[in-house]
Amino acid sequence: MAGQTGHVWLGEKRKAWVQIVSGAVNVNGVHATAGDGVAVSEHQELVFVGDSDAEFLVFDLRG
Repeated sequence: MAGQTGHVWLGEKRKAWVQIVSGAVNVNGVHATAGDGVAVSEHQELVFVGDSDAEFLVFDLRG
């Protein structure tokens, strides 16, 4: 994902948890590396920008 951008759209009244498995990525402007988790509660769009090859999990949660 290095240098690439990706998007995930959440439904209305949804939240997300992003768990970084390996590498580094920016999630809505928040830099995260392997082992970090990012909580998202104020946005319907998640924007991922890869700083390096990264693997991460996105959990779409009820608000």
